[in-house]
Amino acid sequence: MSFERKVANPPLGAMMIADAVGGEVYPINASVEKIPEFVKRRRKPYHVVGFTTWPVHYLYEEAETIRNLVEVIKRIRKERPETLIVLGGHGVHNFTEQFMKNTHAHVGVLGVHGEAVGAMKELVEKLPENAVRDGELTEEAFNALKEVKGLVIKYKGKLYHTGEREVPHSLPAVSYRADRGGGQKVAKDSGRGRVGVVAVFPERALCEKSLSLPCLYCDMGVKLQKFKEDKELMRSITKPDVDKTVAEIVRGVATFRRKRVPVSLYHISFQSDALRPDFVLEVMKRLEGKGYDLKKFEFGWFMRPDQLTDENIKKIKEMRKKASISLAVGLEFGNTEELKDVRFARGKYRYPRDLRKRLKDLAESGVFVNAFHILTTPLTDLEKLKKNIEFAEWSCENLDPPIVVQPFIVPAGYMRELGLPEMETGFEIDGKEWIFPKRFPFIADVEELEKMRDYLKEKIKEYGGKTLPVLHAAGILLKTIDREIELKRAKRSS
Repeated sequence: MSFERKVANPPLGAMMIADAVGGEVYPINASVEKIPEFVKRRRKPYHVVGFTTWPVHYLYEEAETIRNLVEVIKRIRKERPETLIVLGGHGVHNFTEQFMKNTHAHVGVLGVHGEAVGAMKELVEKLPENAVRDGELTEEAFNALKEVKGLVIKYKGKLYHTGEREVPHSLPAVSYRADRGGGQKVAKDSGRGRVGVVAVFPERALCEKSLSLPCLYCDMGVKLQKFKEDKELMRSITKPDVDKTVAEIVRGVATFRRKRVPVSLYHISFQSDALRPDFVLEVMKRLEGKGYDLKKFEFGWFMRPDQLTDENIKKIKEMRKKASISLAVGLEFGNTEELKDVRFARGKYRYPRDLRKRLKDLAESGVFVNAFHILTTPLTDLEKLKKNIEFAEWSCENLDPPIVVQPFIVPAGYMRELGLPEMETGFEIDGKEWIFPKRFPFIADVEELEKMRDYLKEKIKEYGGKTLPVLHAAGILLKTIDREIELKRAKRSS
């Protein structure tokens, strides 16, 4: 069986919630302002409409994003006042009070590691008829939802937390149409077939970076305080469990067969940081021993560049001969000097000298290599920025899409180590104030920032109308640098 690479990914989180909830559920992978079209178009009103909220970490764009969310919820409330509005994701998890009090949402689902799947299933099961009256949650609905762990409920102007929900040990197996694209590789010769996704948890801990010093998303406080308070938990990166992982994969595959879903390719997504190829290889051997045809499987996991040793690359190539392999590689920055600057790496995160050759070698052997880049750190100057963008451009040309490019990373602890000043940014929407803690992303002075800005403008002009991940990140970075130049000039004059 041959495979064709695709760029877009389906909204797997929403699909898993839909599968768990059952009934008439419609995951919509669209920008927030398009949601009212779907809600208004339907004659029979939706009982629940949910929104994913993302981390708020760019200096310039949160006002526009949140304003869109507020306006959309207002429209739904006006046109369908009987609809329950639910918020989930990083935004409401980390800035619960602001998202709940400053919007007309009724319920927030807390947790960002799969907790929403079970919470939404239970919410729908317990939700009574006519849960919302005249745009407000009824007493009957409030009393029912109080029993669901992992929620924050707004009732009569007050917020009520229902308690923390545990991270699940498994997630629903979901599938999507192969002929509609999506995913890393889909079966070319199966127009009516589907890609089945089985997410498994080989270990019961968050990523190593979250335990040492958090990355961009985890920096918002996702379970970090709990790790700080519990020293044993800090050391709880456990040995991956092969037996349990194989059992979860078998369960997921059986789900598709039981439901008679015509799956052409099973994508096994290992929800783990920096998993060793040896573990995946052992899982593959166990599945093969149980009679599974590995040609119908794709195994995907995250690797660090320092794991791309000769021995591991040889193993991955051998694995590729039996199954499809998808690697997410955190390339982060384009030069070793940048890595030395970023102390959150703790001295163990090193590039092989011939990294690009190794990456290209894997890609040419048929391994799907999905690169993750970060263009800047607080210590980035013009020369480092040029190297980082050049590396991201190289990835776009030589590796497989989707290439993920973040404009910058601002871990709070690292900023404090550097002694960088903290500040708050705020704005008003409908007379309600939104305030988020911020820090200057760069220590560069105004003159250096202006050089970086001019370089970014030239790069964006050079890209023209091309749709590139680097272009999107460069646009965000340009607006952020413009804003910081303005802030630093104001501070200098004062």
